[in-house]
Amino acid sequence: MRKFRKILCLILTIIMVVSALGVSVYAVEARESENIWQCSTNAVAIGNGKVRIDFDITATKPMTKLGASVIYVYSADGALKKTFNSNTYTNMMTTGGSSYCSSVTYSGTAGVSYYAVVVFSATDSSGSCSKNKTTNTVTAK
Repeated sequence: MRKFRKILCLILTIIMVVSALGVSVYAVEARESENIWQCSTNAVAIGNGKVRIDFDITATKPMTKLGASVIYVYSADGALKKTFNSNTYTNMMTTGGSSYCSSVTYSGTAGVSYYAVVVFSATDSSGSCSKNKTTNTVTAK
């Protein structure tokens, strides 16, 4: 009976250690950076040659500044068409929040394909983190 208990305890210990390691690895992989939990972006053709760039960011805790610091819009051939900067487009950043979503609209040419690179940013008293994400390519209508 004693031998059975030792084996059972050993098996349970191994299961607990393996489970704990699995959870730790998952938690690290899910996070985009130190301050950014997740971020995503999407391009949508909305008509009249316009393309809307949607973005969404969630921080690990409330931040002093959170959002997209810069958005670069490119034509499908890689030519830079427009730069949206959060200093000019104030809807790209928020203050004091832990999540934020917004969008900018690029006025392009119908029939031309575009994509964007969004530079996400999260700033708090300990510093700032950034993460770049590229949208899908869409053809303006």
